[in-house]
Order: sequence, then structure tokens, then C-alpha cells
Amino acid sequence: MNLLKAFLLLIVSRKHKIISFPWCTAVGLLVSSRGFPSLFTALIVVVAMLMTATCAYVYNDICDLEMDKLNPTKLKNPLPSGKISVKEAMTIVYVSGVAGLVLSLLAGTI
Repeated sequence: MNLLKAFLLLIVSRKHKIISFPWCTAVGLLVSSRGFPSLFTALIVVVAMLMTATCAYVYNDICDLEMDKLNPTKLKNPLPSGKISVKEAMTIVYVSGVAGLVLSLLAGTI
């Protein structure tokens, strides 16, 4: 399966949780900058948080895979249903984790 498609499937399955952290980050950035953050910095910080949250939630899905296979509600998620392999999910964990850390470091230097 295409890695981008796997990434999107995993994001859609956790969209409420993965999107809430970048949203809170954006609101915090607006408050801390008194409503006028640098657009470039804001974009980097929000994307860094999106990547970090993706890394954490996908890794959690991998760790809980055996239990999720027994749960009728979570059985429809991409990983327990077999739409995405564990190898693809781990690749997403590595890529999103490194991207989140690099972007966080970059945001701190701007």
C-alpha cells in the first residue's frame, strides 16, 4: 500500500484526537503572541504538533493491536482490520516522529 494512503487512513481513523492537539497548539500560539504570531512560525509549530500527535497515536495503535482485534468497535480501524500492515504503521511512526522533532527544533530557532 502507498505510504501516503496508509498515513491518511490512520489520520482519518483518529481525526478527532490527532487534530485536537494542533488546534490547541494554534490557540495557545495566538494567546501567547497576543493574536499576531509569525505565520511561518505558526505553521511550523502546528505541523510539528500534528506530526508528534500522529507518531504517538499510531504507536499506541501498534501496541494495542492484539486487544483491538478483540474489540468489535475498534476492529474496523485500519490497523486491526489489516488495511495497513504493522511495518507501514511503524514507518509512519518513524517518519512522523522525526519530522515532528525536527520541526520543533526548527521552530525554536526562528
